[in-house]
Parts: sequence; C-alpha cells; structure tokens
Amino acid sequence: MSDVLTKHNSLMERIVKEYGPLIRTACDKALVNVPCVDDLVAEVHFAVFTTLRKLGEGWAPPRSFVSTIVKNKVNDLVWQHYWDSADTEVLKKKQAEQIYQREEVLAQIHTLTPAEFKVFRLLGLGLTN
Repeated sequence: MSDVLTKHNSLMERIVKEYGPLIRTACDKALVNVPCVDDLVAEVHFAVFTTLRKLGEGWAPPRSFVSTIVKNKVNDLVWQHYWDSADTEVLKKKQAEQIYQREEVLAQIHTLTPAEFKVFRLLGLGLTN
C-alpha cells in the first residue's frame, strides 16, 4: 500500500513541478478576481493526475491538453455558479408564488357556501356538469 502512495505522491509532485505554473497562470487568467482559483487549480491537478495514471506515467501531456482541462474546469465552475445562483432565485420565486396562490385559494374556499363548495369539489374531480 505504501508503494502505491509513494508512486502517486511522486506523480503528483511531477505534475505540480512540470505543469504547476502553466495551470496556475491559465486559471488566474480565466478567473480574474474570483476567490475559488485555488480549488480550480487543485481540480486541474487531479484531472491531469488521473489521466496520467490511466495512460501511464511515461506519457507527457502536451500544453494544449492541460489548457483544455483548464478550459473545461473553468466552464464547469462558471456553469455551476450560474446554475446555483439562478436556480436558487427561481426556486424562491416559485415557492413564494405557490404560497400566495395557496393562501388565495384557501381564502376563496372559506367564503363559499356549502353548495358552491360541493360544485368546487366536483370540478376538482374532473366533472364538468
């Protein structure tokens, strides 16, 4: 087990030494003034690491390969940020609308006469006449 860990550690050290500046520069350039650049750098390092493990340690990825990983990770991060913020706002608006509609319906139901309420229930069952 320790041989595997030693091998993985040396591979990660090689990636950081050979590609670290390229990855850091590309991430900084892609995400100007964004606080999560370090997380992105770590994800790129890990993506390169897993690729090298699959393809063999003797393979040296070209700069274009590393740049593509950075672009993909940046796109994932931007999409996730957009999705989280947009989705949260939409959900909050929908919930507020549903609560308002429920309260409005309940207020209207309580003002119905017993005969009107019976008709309302039958409409809810899908009956038309």
